[in-house]
Amino acid sequence: MGPGSPAGRRCSRLLRSVHRRGDLLRASGREIAAHHVGIALDSDQQQADAALAAYDRARRAEFGGKWIVERVIGAVVAWPPLINRAARVLEARRDMADLLVGVTGDFIPSREVMRPSYVLSLIAGSRPRL
Repeated sequence: MGPGSPAGRRCSRLLRSVHRRGDLLRASGREIAAHHVGIALDSDQQQADAALAAYDRARRAEFGGKWIVERVIGAVVAWPPLINRAARVLEARRDMADLLVGVTGDFIPSREVMRPSYVLSLIAGSRPRL
């Protein structure tokens, strides 16, 4: 998988997408924090604790799926046989590569690549039922 190969171009597109979307995610995270921290600062200790717990839940709800996908991608990249297999499958299956790019770009929900059929297809190279 070289930089000029289809898989290399998709990986490059994936990384650019992740970088651009980081700015939007930070803005979204700031909005969530501002709302809950504002409540916490204007409250007694019990209400402040409740507001910060609500912040934790809102943050996990907003970003939890993305965090899982990021951790899985990190683990796959760290294991050469698995990343090589995934790269071959993504090179052969543009639909799967596009779906992964869409998820990392935050315009497709992360649950789409966490489906067992997608993961199995990525590992085994079989055709998923999407």
